[in-house]
Amino acid sequence: MTNKEKALEVLRYIDLTSLKSTDTHYSIADWCKEINEMYAQNPDLPLIPAVCVYPCYAETVAKTLKNKDIKIASVSTGFPEGQTFEEIRFLETKMAIEAGANEIDMVLRRGYFLAGEHNKSMREILKVKLICGNIPLKVILETSELGSQKNIREASLLALRSDADFIKTSTGKSSSGASLEAFTTMCKAIKQHESETGEKRGIKASGGISTLEQAWQYRELVRTLLGLDYLNPNHFRIGASSLLKDLLTNIAAS
Repeated sequence: MTNKEKALEVLRYIDLTSLKSTDTHYSIADWCKEINEMYAQNPDLPLIPAVCVYPCYAETVAKTLKNKDIKIASVSTGFPEGQTFEEIRFLETKMAIEAGANEIDMVLRRGYFLAGEHNKSMREILKVKLICGNIPLKVILETSELGSQKNIREASLLALRSDADFIKTSTGKSSSGASLEAFTTMCKAIKQHESETGEKRGIKASGGISTLEQAWQYRELVRTLLGLDYLNPNHFRIGASSLLKDLLTNIAAS
């Protein structure tokens, strides 16, 4: 495949993300207008599956983004650390959905998990999924903080068994983001879950992925470890804030 073909392919999986501390309703509206303009000027571009924002900006996206086939993903549950009251975590999810979010990216409470309180972690995920209903729920593991591949595998299986629709590598706010090693472990956990239940679940790589070359490595891991059936936005996403620029450069240069 040419770089242009690869870039067009990767675009199909992008959760285009703005999670800056300096975001405002005005900056998010302007950002959405840029997305509108991108598709107005390039109507043949593959549609990105979603944009991802803080909960308080979901309504701004809903009002400004023209193409309603692009989902509004909202981080939730005290992103990025998750260190707040359970009631706040649940309420924030409910409010994000009421504001227009139709996908939720929640954070695993890593302290519970690492302390061995897996039942508490599972209960929280199940409760958030109950609030989401049919809305896809992505559980962010923050793999760089879990300490070992064994822990990453256990956290992946815990989230999958708690009705997570996706497992996600990272918040993008820790000392390191996605890694191919952690992503491989997560793919294997998804494959194990499928063999045990017959259910396909999704995976999202996020944090530090800024070039076509990097993104393509994750795409290839999905193809080789999970199979071609997973190469669709219902089962594979890449969260990115700066990757789009490199994709568009490769598309234009070819």
